[in-house]
Amino acid sequence: MFFKKKNRDKQIEEYMQSDEYKRMREEALKDVFSDMEFYESAEYERIRTLQDSYYEQMEKIQEAWSVLYNLKAYDSEMADQFESACMGNIRRYHEMRKAEEGTPVEDDHDLSVPAYTRLAMLYERRKDYDAAIETCVAS
Repeated sequence: MFFKKKNRDKQIEEYMQSDEYKRMREEALKDVFSDMEFYESAEYERIRTLQDSYYEQMEKIQEAWSVLYNLKAYDSEMADQFESACMGNIRRYHEMRKAEEGTPVEDDHDLSVPAYTRLAMLYERRKDYDAAIETCVAS
């Protein structure tokens, strides 16, 4: 709503008394209170646990990739463990996103999943190009 310069204060006061303003205010407060209820719920705690686990594991994957890369140990037991960790982190990401659907935290984080990137890089270093392409497509 736009107010003319002349009598602006009076126009604003009249608007704040209008049914339209009261309805909009009620809807906004309703959204705030429903969000507050969500953030105090067991569902939110479950989502936070999933998020914490996902991000903690993601950081470990990033660190492990650095070690693998520096050692050039792409065909080692350590690389196999890294591959399993990436797949587990990807599963956790999808579980987390599914739990977040329809909640206020649905869009609170980046949609990129570094585990996909690192897994594709591992496959590429192993010269398993088909698996690298499949991983890129899946991401």
